[in-house]
Amino acid sequence: VRMLGLLPQDDLHARMRRAAAFVFPSMLESCPHTLLEAMACGVPIACANVPPMPEICGDAAEYFDPHNPAAIAHSIARLLDDAALRDRFITAGRTRTQEFTWEQTANGLREVFARVAPGVISTPFDSQTRSG
Repeated sequence: VRMLGLLPQDDLHARMRRAAAFVFPSMLESCPHTLLEAMACGVPIACANVPPMPEICGDAAEYFDPHNPAAIAHSIARLLDDAALRDRFITAGRTRTQEFTWEQTANGLREVFARVAPGVISTPFDSQTRSG
C-alpha cells in the first residue's frame, strides 16, 4: 500500500494503470471521478458498498462493508488471487465508463435545474449545443 497524496493528473493515470487493484473504502463520495478513472485505466476495483458506489460501478467492482476490516481484506485478497475475477471487473469497468459522458452529466444537471428553477433552462444539452 502506498499513500501518495495529491498527484498530477498524468502521473496519477500512469501509476493507476500499473496498480493491481484500486481499493476505495470511502463511506461517502459525492464526486466519484476516481472510480471512473480507475475503471477507464483498466484497474479492478474493490469499494465500499454504500451509495453511490454501486450506482457508479455496477457489476464492475468487488464490494465490501467499509466498517469491517476483515471484509475489506477479503475483497482485496479476492482481487489479487483471482485472475478471472480481475479480468471480468476490468472488462466490465471499461464498458461501464462508456455509460458516463459529459453530455449525460450536462443533461442530468439540466434536469436538476429544471426541477429547482423551472423555465430557466429549457433545452437539453447535446454535443452541437454551445452556450456562453
